[in-house]
Amino acid sequence: MKFDRQRRLFSTLFSLVQQNQVRMLLSVGLTLLSGVATGGSFFALLPLLESMGMPQSPASQSRAFELVDTVWNRLGLQLTLYGSLTVYVLFTLLQAMLGYVRTMLQVRIVEETKQTLRNQLFSATIEAEWGFIKDQKNTHIFNNLISEINTIGYMATMLIGACSTFILFCVYLATSLFISFKMTLLAAFCFVPLLVIQRLLNNRAYKTGETMYWRHEQLFGAVLDFVNSLKLAKSHSFQDRYVSEFRQITHQTAQDEYRLSRTSAATDMLYQAGMAFIISFVLIWSIQIAHTPMVDLLVMVYIASKLLPNFSLLVRNYQYALNALPSCEGVLGLLHDTKQRREQHNPEPLTTFPQQAIRFVNVGFRYESDKPIFDGFNCVIPVNETTSIVGASGQGKTTLVDLLLGLLKPQQGEIWIDNTNLARVNLRDWRSTTAYIPQECFLFHTTIRENLLWAKPDATESDLRDVLKQVAGDFVFGLPKGMETVVGDQGIRLSGGERQRIALARAMLRAPKLLILDEATNALDSANELIIKRAIDQLKGKATILLIAHSDYLHTGANQTLVLDK
Repeated sequence: MKFDRQRRLFSTLFSLVQQNQVRMLLSVGLTLLSGVATGGSFFALLPLLESMGMPQSPASQSRAFELVDTVWNRLGLQLTLYGSLTVYVLFTLLQAMLGYVRTMLQVRIVEETKQTLRNQLFSATIEAEWGFIKDQKNTHIFNNLISEINTIGYMATMLIGACSTFILFCVYLATSLFISFKMTLLAAFCFVPLLVIQRLLNNRAYKTGETMYWRHEQLFGAVLDFVNSLKLAKSHSFQDRYVSEFRQITHQTAQDEYRLSRTSAATDMLYQAGMAFIISFVLIWSIQIAHTPMVDLLVMVYIASKLLPNFSLLVRNYQYALNALPSCEGVLGLLHDTKQRREQHNPEPLTTFPQQAIRFVNVGFRYESDKPIFDGFNCVIPVNETTSIVGASGQGKTTLVDLLLGLLKPQQGEIWIDNTNLARVNLRDWRSTTAYIPQECFLFHTTIRENLLWAKPDATESDLRDVLKQVAGDFVFGLPKGMETVVGDQGIRLSGGERQRIALARAMLRAPKLLILDEATNALDSANELIIKRAIDQLKGKATILLIAHSDYLHTGANQTLVLDK
């Protein structure tokens, strides 16, 4: 199981790297140069030790001094105080500049990774089949699209940091092996017990990540439920209940973060204590048994001060990556599923709206294992006529609309528009000729003008005024700000009748060939219902109207009535 987890982790990391291969390689190169500059600045100071009178044993000449002598001689430089300090300053300046460029490059990589993933997931969700989307929890989509992609960004930061750290680790390790192979090998063996203990902490980090992933979804759900039912909660004085539930979730979220921090702190403590014992043991061996030259010993201590923290950082980055793995799998899993369920738009264009009729022929449909909604269903909807659909709740009125719009596909039978099978028509073309008004009409939290222009961005001022007059939307002109009035979230600042009239005006602004009202007037009083009916009557003979309503009054004047009764 652990090896499978590691395989999935590296597979996920590889997929992230693929999106920024060039920049990642450039970052790696900058890190390598930075490591060389860091080492160069240190070795440039070694000649100062000799000038300060540090004795050297002829029998065991320092390999560090040998390396510096070789480099300086090949460059034709003399080992002087001023020369050493000049080289040290130059290397330090180079390291600082490389660090700045590398940091900005890494920030760009992380932000572009987040942006690319977020755009891909958003596009894939919009293009997915309606049947798939409505089966998903809103909180699942929101959490992955907003919160968990930020976690992936953090994971990408860890990945880039791990690559940089690993390169520096290799540079320091190679230098350590060059200075003293035996000392380096002895220290490596001493690390084995620490790695065994570390595996247990890694497993804890992954399990905490799984819990945090679902906890974030709970938190999103609590906020959405509160916002969507705020009026109801206040009317029942349930504020305390909401506060209590929210505090419980935030407390659990804080506990998850605490557990992750405790795992990280335990890792730091493990390696700090372990490194102290390892360094002490290796120093005793080097001084009393191996009789390592003093300069080499100082160099090894310096390398250890860089090498061991880098190793500890690598372990922590790996641990954080394991913690973020459930988030990555959640986002990439949803992205894969939405792409797999992408709505298919057939290439055959719809040149004209049907001139005769829309026909359902032996249509069958059911939701998963439920009883069939339709089984061999047949009906004809004449073009440019009004068809009313009646039936008790659960008889399939809304499902019929979804099938007609191509949001759902018949599991058997066919839907024909004149002599063309709807399954072979480009759905974008088909839907561009329709307007749909559901029972819960949705208005954006913006002005009335922007809500109308959403349906037809190029509409003129005259178009907007005319369509408002058609649906008795003159009340808009009496508002203090007119069409610049902000309607509030989902139109909460307007009455039910006003919202419905704005929604109808928006639909009619499209000049639809097919207008569908799915119980859009059920919450209206008789006066507003009369206004809506008069507006609909103006379209008779000009558009095909599909009317679903419980009110008998709205059905009067319909050319035909379809009764759905199983």
